[in-house]
Amino acid sequence: MSGLEALLVEGVRTVTDAGGEFLSALRPIVGRDRVIRFFWKTAERYRTKVETRCTANGLPAVILALPATQNPKVRSQNPKVRMAPRLMLGCESTCDGKIKTIYMVSATRKLAMLVRSHRVFTTPLIPSGAPR
Repeated sequence: MSGLEALLVEGVRTVTDAGGEFLSALRPIVGRDRVIRFFWKTAERYRTKVETRCTANGLPAVILALPATQNPKVRSQNPKVRMAPRLMLGCESTCDGKIKTIYMVSATRKLAMLVRSHRVFTTPLIPSGAPR
């Protein structure tokens, strides 16, 4: 855990954007301990796999797939709550290389341009919008 703490500035923020389409945090998650806890709990619950590494708006990023059909924990108890099948994590860092902001985008329309430019998905997405 200390290795992870060393990568993040004390006031690191995680901003999620699901475009109202999928489950996400409603407010930014601020602070090293809260951000670590958020990603730790997310990793415990969802088994993700890296689909590709890329650049999103000039930031280093990774696109993750959440295999809902293989992981029953991904399915929500509330049928109105949808879990994103994939998401993009982009990191903004300080001059000394520590992460100060993590952008977590799962909105289908916002991922569409990134998907087309990298040709990483086989599922067609809505072709409008732009990544954050």
